[in-house]
Amino acid sequence: MIQKITYYQAASSIFTWQGICPTNINNEFLITGTFTNGFGAIYKGTIDVPDTENIKTVIFPKSTSTAVYGPEFISDDNITIVGSYQTGATGIDEPCKGFCYKGKYSDFDNPKNYFTIEPCIPFKYTVVHSTRGGLAVYISSDLSQLNLVIGKSFIYDIENKKTITEVLYPNSLYTTTYGIWYNGKVDNYCYYDHYTIAGGFSLPGILTNTRTFVVDLFYNKFTGEIHFENWTEISIPGVSIITHAQGITKLENGNYILPIANFYLDPLSSEIIQFSGAKIEIKRENNYFMLVNYESINYPQSLITIVTSAAENSVVGVYIDENNQQLSFQAVTD
Repeated sequence: MIQKITYYQAASSIFTWQGICPTNINNEFLITGTFTNGFGAIYKGTIDVPDTENIKTVIFPKSTSTAVYGPEFISDDNITIVGSYQTGATGIDEPCKGFCYKGKYSDFDNPKNYFTIEPCIPFKYTVVHSTRGGLAVYISSDLSQLNLVIGKSFIYDIENKKTITEVLYPNSLYTTTYGIWYNGKVDNYCYYDHYTIAGGFSLPGILTNTRTFVVDLFYNKFTGEIHFENWTEISIPGVSIITHAQGITKLENGNYILPIANFYLDPLSSEIIQFSGAKIEIKRENNYFMLVNYESINYPQSLITIVTSAAENSVVGVYIDENNQQLSFQAVTD
């Protein structure tokens, strides 16, 4: 159980925080998201007070809007960030493409550091959610830019600039991936890299019953061979809910933290009646994953809280206040 949660409200210029990762300095993070003006935001520092003057702007070259989702700190101030951008009309219903930035934290004005991420098959919306260890996960859809339930999920090789596979939970209708974690090289078999991916899936005929999943990915970057192992549905406490993993981060003990969005449904009408944020801890147990701990996270006096990303015991997210205004927050759980 959570002993203490310390919340910090984001700067007023932030529309939504969408990603967080640690740097190589203790208690320092990269936090990414979107400004209220529609362009990307990135901050490097402690989680408590990300002041507006210390938040940098990220704009995909010649774009009309840019949203930054997942960051990864590499080394020596080199970072990778992913997200989406628009070049025409802006808004949730307008087309968008995915992108990646690979360069220094001080070089966001350099157009050579940006490139587009799209599947071979054209889609109206593509959003890249997370990146680790040279791979990124993204979702494409013709129905919704939000991509929470309906969409196709893909994995992208950043170095080779190509999509390498679709992610499809066994026997599911739709699969969406929001988080990827790099575990390192496979022991005694250095040609394979080991990743763990988290997201959500829905079965045919029951879209209102989306569930959280985790799976291990093994990728040989030399031969292109890919295989998935340990597909696991993570059962979340509660009844009649939609649940979706918003990301993944690894703890020192080898367990993983998943930031979770829960949508509670009316059992009679199947309409959403409550939103709830949470983070869960899971561990690998032979050929599957199991739930270790579940912790609710709800910003004080908020109507809705959604946790969008986690870095060990620190999280970021968005909430709706009593005046129906959307705001962002950071939090530390002890």
